Amino acid sequence: MKTKKFLWLAMSVVALLLTSCSGDDEETSVDPTGISLDQVTLSVAVESSKTLVATLEPTGAKGTITWNSSAPNVASVVNGVVTGLSEGTATVVAACGTFTASCVVTVTKKPVDPSKYPSLQGSDYFLFVLDGASYETIKANLAADFRPDDVNKFLYVWSGTMEGGLSSGLSFYGESEGWTSLKVTNVGWSGAGLNIGKVGTTDMKRITDNPDDYYFHLALKGKDTSPLSYAFLLDAASGVSAKFSIGSTPFMDNGVALPVLGSFTRDGEWSEIEISMKDIIAKNPSFRYGNAVTDVNIFSFLVGGTEGATLDMDAAFIYKKKK
Repeated sequence: MKTKKFLWLAMSVVALLLTSCSGDDEETSVDPTGISLDQVTLSVAVESSKTLVATLEPTGAKGTITWNSSAPNVASVVNGVVTGLSEGTATVVAACGTFTASCVVTVTKKPVDPSKYPSLQGSDYFLFVLDGASYETIKANLAADFRPDDVNKFLYVWSGTMEGGLSSGLSFYGESEGWTSLKVTNVGWSGAGLNIGKVGTTDMKRITDNPDDYYFHLALKGKDTSPLSYAFLLDAASGVSAKFSIGSTPFMDNGVALPVLGSFTRDGEWSEIEISMKDIIAKNPSFRYGNAVTDVNIFSFLVGGTEGATLDMDAAFIYKKKK
């Protein structure tokens, strides 16, 4: 009998201890009275992701949070992870019951990866044609930006000989931004020139003083119907232009055959052309840039006299290649 009584007392003590532990650990449920996000605006690039953090109020509140995007084709959201899908704006909403919090998400272009393109890894860039996203990768090494702004810098077409073409598809550096596309409308001396106007003087003397270090870069996209060659001109405001052809035959300019310094394929894909300034000067020995280049057609091109012929051009600049 004493043994039974002892066991009964021991079991009672254990039961009491278990009851006491259970009571100490029991959590008190707190209903949410609101929800907030750690950011009210967010910028994310296409194919990149960033995370939004939602917090229930008051502290300790429990509840299920759901996520929604107003434009799922622009930005998706899963458990707060926002992924950019296409350029545009979307509103991401976090909700718990009747409580909501929102964030305006701006999806920007996918950044250009300069490691894929040696021509974006140089320095001392003098720009004629370049898309905005690629510009961001080289702007720290920019010497001069001659791209048209319709204020002081203009792309002039000779006597209405050309009109805008169709710049569909990706640019040379894989961007959705358009490039320069022109089509011949009148048979004759068709072409255009980038006039920098009176935008102050630009010192370009170091280019022709050190021609081994600098290259003229250009991308062309042609088809079977493309002209056999195009003519390109660099003007230094000295009355002497550097003239050369890119294509399979010399371009005839008023009876003068311009030397061929590069070629391009006609498969509808971009061809990259790089020509040393040393080679350009060798064919144009009187050409020299000065330290006061202004109010000139800094970059010009001729397409020829075939109506309907097109010029699709991108990534035109002079730069110092990375060694």
